[in-house]
Amino acid sequence: MEWAARTVAERGVLQECHRCSQHTTAYLRCMECCLNFCRPCLGLERGELWDISFSCPGCMIESREWPAAKSAEMEYEMELSRSTLQSLGASLKPSTWLRYHRHVGEFLEWCQNRGNMCFPVATVRDAWGLARFMEYLRRDKGCSWAYICHYRDAIKSVCRARGLTDQWEAFPFLHDIGVGIRKRSARTTVRKEGASVAMITALLKFWEQSETRYRANGQHELADTVLRHQVSVILGYFGMKRKSEIFLAADGRLGLRVGHVALVQGSHVRLHVAAQKNDPYNHGDEIPLAWETKSGVKIGATVQRYLRRLYESGVQVSDPLICKTGWERGLYTGFKAQPKGVCFMPDDCFRKGLKECFVELAMPQYEHILKRYAWHSLRRGGAINAFNNGGGMKGVCAIGLW
Repeated sequence: MEWAARTVAERGVLQECHRCSQHTTAYLRCMECCLNFCRPCLGLERGELWDISFSCPGCMIESREWPAAKSAEMEYEMELSRSTLQSLGASLKPSTWLRYHRHVGEFLEWCQNRGNMCFPVATVRDAWGLARFMEYLRRDKGCSWAYICHYRDAIKSVCRARGLTDQWEAFPFLHDIGVGIRKRSARTTVRKEGASVAMITALLKFWEQSETRYRANGQHELADTVLRHQVSVILGYFGMKRKSEIFLAADGRLGLRVGHVALVQGSHVRLHVAAQKNDPYNHGDEIPLAWETKSGVKIGATVQRYLRRLYESGVQVSDPLICKTGWERGLYTGFKAQPKGVCFMPDDCFRKGLKECFVELAMPQYEHILKRYAWHSLRRGGAINAFNNGGGMKGVCAIGLW
């Protein structure tokens, strides 16, 4: 009754379309969610569809009942999709393949839980299932439109490998539903800035003083954690490394191990890095870092101190370089390598360290400053700093693996 009363009372009044944000009197109101959709967005002419009992595409997707598929057919399609995805691993970049593998696996699991296989997307019925999955990502998981696009690209790539045409061209209503999801999930973003060398130097100095204080007070776990933060930020800034190139992934394809770091005393620190984007065969590249930078950061001494603590804790050369700390029988045992198949990626130590510095300095209203920085600020700021100090474009690209 409320829907009918609003529809009659507001007939002929300008209303904003939920999809295109245009104000018009030629609109339909969904009786489920009470949102307005203009006729051009729905592809309808004036008077072509009466607005009583109208449901928008999103509500139609959520309320539609799907017949159960045969279990044998579902298992066959899932296995075929997995094998197709595995064959794509040789042609995709490692990070892209890992993301596609995760997203397509989640879509297959979602289909299996519903008892209906909508993959590969070859028919109109499958396309409606894909649209329902996109609505599930937005409504139930709260994903942003940029993150939903990752799923879209993964599904399109695997379907293309199966010999199918582009689903968004074959089924135009997928594009229309995507436009609506994008408008409903749009978020304001803050452009991330590159970290300056003065900021990194001050942060490392703050951590070094904290480490010394913790060691003197017998708080070795806090001291080791701060030391690990120093090494992570040094590699991210002066090595211009992505997060996935430093922290070892669960499958072991990306990330640094203890044996990938070699020290040439007083000269440089050499890293063996498997690049995230331009090293599809995982051959790795040798990256040298100065023992001490022009800004006074002692890279070699810090990494050497960290490696010494790792070896004292019993960490092997095949274990991850960045690993967690552990306790045994109530006693602190130092660093401890995580089991195989487990990815340890600590919280954003860069932002956490900045926050601790701001609190220590009693700086008011620092939250708006933290919003401008993320882990990628290290890579971006490190490249700017290297170029300004005469590194040259070729040298910066060689170190950062662009």
